Amino acid sequence: MIFFDLDDTLLDHQTADYNAVTDFYKTISIAMSLPEFLAAWRAAQERHYVRYYAGEISFQQQRRERLREVIDSTLNDEAADRIFARYLNGYESHWVLFDDVLPCFERLSTHRLGLITNGDGILQRRKLAKTGITDKFDCIVISDECGYAKPDKEIFLYACELAGEDPKNSVHIGDRINLDAQGACNAGLRGIWLNRKSAVASDCTTLVIASLDALPAVL
Repeated sequence: MIFFDLDDTLLDHQTADYNAVTDFYKTISIAMSLPEFLAAWRAAQERHYVRYYAGEISFQQQRRERLREVIDSTLNDEAADRIFARYLNGYESHWVLFDDVLPCFERLSTHRLGLITNGDGILQRRKLAKTGITDKFDCIVISDECGYAKPDKEIFLYACELAGEDPKNSVHIGDRINLDAQGACNAGLRGIWLNRKSAVASDCTTLVIASLDALPAVL
């Protein structure tokens, strides 16, 4: 069984987010330059996603808290939701797969494929539907729907159980070395780090590939 991560593994989240935030910045009045706004937006996103994954706040609440931190601390829920919708519409309009995704799927057509992703179930499934890859997967596991989040080994074990496959016979590929590659290894799967950005990680002990073009050959 071959499991994939979604964001920045199959779908180019970083580019979609950059374009959406850039467009969103033009619609608001704020005393920050664009680079300052991008840095503040991403820092708030990371901080409040950690709170969401820890179960401290809901998915919708983490969106509101990001806006309050970066734009206006006095925003009520209704105003925050309305403003965030402008960003979200732009984000969705920029969703695209990396160029190596569909050719990789084609070369792996004789294998069973699965997906293990952190995030909100509705949003993640909308990404799959809009990019046309939902039917590529025999098994789809989303943290919001199963109650576990990467790198917790339970989400990997749950995915293997759902797929009816032994972890020892399963592989997980993702762009985050700790969440994806090492998390999978800790659960008994074979973890592969998809290092698209040529990042340096001195403590990496898993197989590393720079593109999904290389995946079929190393399986």
